[in-house]
Amino acid sequence: MNAPLSNNLLSPDPLQSSQPMFWGNAPTSRAPGRMYTDAQVYHKELEALFYSKHWCYVGLECEIPKAGDFKRSKIGERSVVMVRERGRPGQPDSIHVLENRCAHRGVQFVRERSGNARSFVCPYHQWTYKLNGDLVGLTFRQGVEAVDECGEKIKQGGMPEDFQLCDHGLTKLKVARRGGVVLRRLTRMWSRLKSIWAPMCSLISTAFFTSL
Repeated sequence: MNAPLSNNLLSPDPLQSSQPMFWGNAPTSRAPGRMYTDAQVYHKELEALFYSKHWCYVGLECEIPKAGDFKRSKIGERSVVMVRERGRPGQPDSIHVLENRCAHRGVQFVRERSGNARSFVCPYHQWTYKLNGDLVGLTFRQGVEAVDECGEKIKQGGMPEDFQLCDHGLTKLKVARRGGVVLRRLTRMWSRLKSIWAPMCSLISTAFFTSL
């Protein structure tokens, strides 16, 4: 799958159109070249393969062995972060997959390919998040004091009075862990991973898992 070169190669949806003119003179055993460069095909593939109900591979648990370890990856064109959070006493560690996009202005807060962190801080306005994606702090939440033309003190900027930290966390993706493999998906509607992979359970079990 290649990035699009232009947006005007086709007017109809190429994945739903049955018009022979789209396929052209290419033999049925080979896709026309425009299938690899057409913007409509590209975005349709992104939606169908990455942004819909499919599970996608993001990494291995062994790539983030210690609490605070993280790895940056991608789902289609969307940047995501896989991170390990220390569990409570007597509880196993948690692994989260977060969209690498600050809830404030959409800036990517992780630029490194991998590393270790106690929290994630957006470089733009210093919004700070826990490893699980919850917002815990931001600068100038109450605004800043200033003086108007009449010499009166006023407040500039800041968040509305009804602003709640819990309403402005990072986008958290659904995560499944099987035999050390970490998978994630974007939509909230999802079926059990086992039922999705049922036809190939024996093959997957042999390759990765002890059991499904």
